[in-house]
Amino acid sequence: MRRAFSDVLMSMGAVSIVLIVLIGFDGELRQQVTQRVNRSHSSTELVTVGEQARDLVNVAVQIVKSESEQHTTLMLFLLAATVLTLFMVRT
Repeated sequence: MRRAFSDVLMSMGAVSIVLIVLIGFDGELRQQVTQRVNRSHSSTELVTVGEQARDLVNVAVQIVKSESEQHTTLMLFLLAATVLTLFMVRT
């Protein structure tokens, strides 16, 4: 149980690092994130949060698609690294 919890924390940390790097390098994603975070009227409805998350994921997917078209070699390396990481982490 303890190992599973630490694996989940490590995975979440890795995804957070990738997201931070994407936000740091891509102006469009940075703009979308700051729009979502700095809203003047905070809504407590779960539906609104879900829509914001969906919008943010859609923007990230669009950016990844455009970057993968421009940097095919890097995307192949990322895919290979992801597959190797999944094989190493599997239980």
